[in-house]
Amino acid sequence: YQRILASNGMTPQGFEAAERQNGVNQQLAGAIADSAFVVESEVNRLLTLQNQSRDAQYVLIPADQYQDEFDITDAEAQKEYEDNLERYEEPAKMRVEYVELSIDNLAADITPSEDEIAQTYERIKGRLRSAEVRKASHILLTVDADADDATRAEALARAEAIVSEATAGTDFAELASRNSEDPGSASNGGDLGVITRGQMVQPFEDAVFDMAPDEIRGPVETQFGFHIIKLTELQPERQQSLDDARDEVMAEARRAAAEALFSDMVEPFENLIFEQPESLLPVADETGLTVQTSDWFSRDVGNGIAEEEAVRAAAFSEDVLEEELNSPAIEIGFDRMLALRKLGHEPAAPRPFDEVRDEIVSTLKLERSRERAVETAKQSIEGLTHLASWDIMLAKNEWQPETLPARRSEVLPRLAPLADSVFSEPEPKENQPGYGYTVLPSGDVAIYALTTVTPGDPSAIDDTMREQLVQQLNRRDGDSVYQDFIAQLRNTAEIVIHEEQL
Repeated sequence: YQRILASNGMTPQGFEAAERQNGVNQQLAGAIADSAFVVESEVNRLLTLQNQSRDAQYVLIPADQYQDEFDITDAEAQKEYEDNLERYEEPAKMRVEYVELSIDNLAADITPSEDEIAQTYERIKGRLRSAEVRKASHILLTVDADADDATRAEALARAEAIVSEATAGTDFAELASRNSEDPGSASNGGDLGVITRGQMVQPFEDAVFDMAPDEIRGPVETQFGFHIIKLTELQPERQQSLDDARDEVMAEARRAAAEALFSDMVEPFENLIFEQPESLLPVADETGLTVQTSDWFSRDVGNGIAEEEAVRAAAFSEDVLEEELNSPAIEIGFDRMLALRKLGHEPAAPRPFDEVRDEIVSTLKLERSRERAVETAKQSIEGLTHLASWDIMLAKNEWQPETLPARRSEVLPRLAPLADSVFSEPEPKENQPGYGYTVLPSGDVAIYALTTVTPGDPSAIDDTMREQLVQQLNRRDGDSVYQDFIAQLRNTAEIVIHEEQL
């Protein structure tokens, strides 16, 4: 606790005082925010908007549709290269040396004694036990709960007759196919598969777990009617012996020993890294760990240990990169930590023009194609005033329109900007659709026609969803009230800002 506070420039006394003050501030904020409320008409208006549906068509102009129409000269490519060198840089790269403390690595070097293996087996033997498995088939004759005595007696007589046939040797699956009124199993010869305790109604379960393999029992009455049951398979509970599970027990024993060793080594590991920041050798000598070397990696991409964002961030920190000190101990999950120091560094540098020329040409072609797509969209919707003119535009350009989902929540994420535009378009008046276009994140341009807006029905929303919305509105309005309160305090308070100390 104290070490974490110290690493953040705080003392326990200062941190606790700040927490007390924060608690006071939260009490005040909560009291003010909780004073907000919403009225039913406000909720209904929002539900009307949230649940409205809109009928719209759209067509997409792909971002790359026109790129083959442009030729890029060497001079244009060279100018793009010189104006935007940062786009074509090889990023700065680093190599580091590091020591890694991990439970997995420690476990690999541990050989448990026979006593430890035996103790581990006793500790985990519960999970080395295979539960009993029972499989059964049944024939069901359904009887309604309110059936009269005559109907019940008739069903019981039929069930007893089927039991007689089954015990006399008639194939049970054939009997089930002919007689069972359970649609889920009759077509499979009555097969119910594996049955576990708690899965079936009590009388059925009691019968199944009291039967021997191939035994036929019945009729068994449940709330569904009369059952004739055959136990088709019984695999008794089985406890794996130590010999059977030796590899698993060994791995568990190694892991347990490694976890204890890891816990003991963490503090010395962290202290040595901190106390001797100019080398990793002291911590390696003290702990028996090996100093290892990474491959080259950038701030954003790496392999091996550099796949971890925390490792890359530490490597490119000022202490490691500029001061050439050890990094602090970096925790990776709960079972692994490492520390590193700079071994090599290559600053960012522009890639040669000849190497990136084709990339630049492709980029410029795509940019101009996107500009052409936007211009095409603008020109296409000019003068559109009614649905017939939309159809004419589609036919002229040989475009096949698609229908946007009627509700905003049903629109695919890639079409979110299109949905935003359609759902913010003013409602069509006098049978005149709303037209527009929008550029998608992919660079494709969507042209749309909004024809109908249907308001949502607040009365169709269930009480749970309505209450959730009320809570959201209360939180929103409460935050707004609190921010207004803070703004008022600022406006009425005398505040002196010492710019020279910022």
